[in-house]
Amino acid sequence: MSANQASAQQGETLDAILFRTRASTVGIEEMMRLNVGLLTSLTLSAGAILSLPPLPTAAKPRPLLKLWD
Repeated sequence: MSANQASAQQGETLDAILFRTRASTVGIEEMMRLNVGLLTSLTLSAGAILSLPPLPTAAKPRPLLKLWD
């Protein structure tokens, strides 16, 4: 299983899997698009392999602006 995949536990939901693997539910819409074939019920069967959305990239820090020296 790759870093962008997760295995469901019995009765788990998509948002629970995303929170368990990423500690956030950011990207739930993308996860639904990636796993549209598995969305036949509210909960998943044990062992179902799901594709996870890519991790968001961190924003580049802006340079510090000094008002006074």
